[in-house]
Amino acid sequence: MVLTSKQKDDLNRAIAEYLQKHGFANTLRQFEEESNINFKETQDNSKQGKASTANTDILEKKWVSITRLQKKVMELESENQRLQEENNILKRKRPGVMLSNGNDSSNNGQIVGGNGGNESHDQDQSFIPKEPAKFVMQGHRSQVTQVAFHPTYSIVATCSEDGSIRLWDFESGQLERALKGHMGTVNSVAFDSQGKYMASSSTDLSIRIWDLSQYTCIRTLYGHEHNVSDVKFLPNGDFLISASRDKTLKLWEVVTGFCKRTYEGHEEWVKCLRVHESGTQFASGSQDQTVMVWNLDANQPQQVLRGHEHVVECVVYANVPISYVKDKLGKTEESTTKEEEEQKSQASDSNSNTPSAKNSLTQNNTKLQQSTKTIQILISGSRDKNIIIWNPQNAQQLFTLKGHDNWVRSLAVHNNNRYLYSCSDDKSLRVWDLEKMRQARKIHDAHNHFISSVAFNPSYLILATGSVDTTVKIWDLKDY
Repeated sequence: MVLTSKQKDDLNRAIAEYLQKHGFANTLRQFEEESNINFKETQDNSKQGKASTANTDILEKKWVSITRLQKKVMELESENQRLQEENNILKRKRPGVMLSNGNDSSNNGQIVGGNGGNESHDQDQSFIPKEPAKFVMQGHRSQVTQVAFHPTYSIVATCSEDGSIRLWDFESGQLERALKGHMGTVNSVAFDSQGKYMASSSTDLSIRIWDLSQYTCIRTLYGHEHNVSDVKFLPNGDFLISASRDKTLKLWEVVTGFCKRTYEGHEEWVKCLRVHESGTQFASGSQDQTVMVWNLDANQPQQVLRGHEHVVECVVYANVPISYVKDKLGKTEESTTKEEEEQKSQASDSNSNTPSAKNSLTQNNTKLQQSTKTIQILISGSRDKNIIIWNPQNAQQLFTLKGHDNWVRSLAVHNNNRYLYSCSDDKSLRVWDLEKMRQARKIHDAHNHFISSVAFNPSYLILATGSVDTTVKIWDLKDY
């Protein structure tokens, strides 16, 4: 870039003014000598009104302006990237369509693959967090460790290193109740399936069960020998499972508070757990870099999943169409699926009397089964920045999702089982398409600090996130 003579003169005088103002006398004399300017004369002219006072402190003003413009450029680049991602989603969801020709009476000239213009709002397709967040809820005095939605009411529970649990109305963004009782960091909170009880776990080695009708602690469970990292109810609500830094998991009876079983297998701190919807199986992640799959009635793990290179921070189950992962499944799963489809087709065919009807039924049944057949997968997030998709039945690693720039801290699955949400110490909230096995959306700087937890509410179609910045955010979901 080449400056004009006037621009050079203005720049030199601005530099000289800065040097004089901040006491760089020797540097100013040297600068005046080499730049051929007389700064004292310039000052005298300014005092006599021959120079504009608008030129004072010009170097500082220009510097501040440049910094402000650089920030604006970064914001615009981020917004541009967000819009490009949304545009890519639109292209994937609305690919080019063909019009039927005039000879095709079956379509009557309508758009092939469309719905005749009678498009309705499909809530299952509302999956993109809408910016900005609907509410930013403040109240915790230290970092938020976990968030959890009540199964029925418009309540989200949050826990924190400040030792408290807070219940918020996520429709108004207002605090409903603060619960205290733990003597250390509260690591996790969970509701039973009916929403009558809430459980919490803490670094004080205890698990507390809270009666939400009275907002009181009705039972305190002791048995772990170290920090209790996570706690979850079984679907029936009669039992709960806890994970601890003492390397064990425990099964507790809610009514009596008795420990009914201890699960041993991990070699290091058990960081997280998730119970399968059947209530007969659960998974755990550990500092030993493994994910373990357990049967409720067995003390030893059913499967050990190895593939992460750092601490496993979170695990979650999902039931996805088998087409999502079929190419990655082993021969055993594929052959089993084919045999099941053939058996079901044959059973349906036995009700048909004619060969043509039989063939038609066979084809229709096969298509239907391929579209509706689902498989249970397990998803884990780690400090190695990766998210791994597993087949928990045989410990097969199916896919690895890469994109986060720091620890993956928490995962949640949309109720349509197609979209996965993840949050990270890179301060981003991301949406992953499990059908395409790729990132569908990224919210940059969703919080001002590390994001420790994310939860999905299937009834209200919203997300909640909690952060080290002590805030809780509620995100509406939108569709395209």
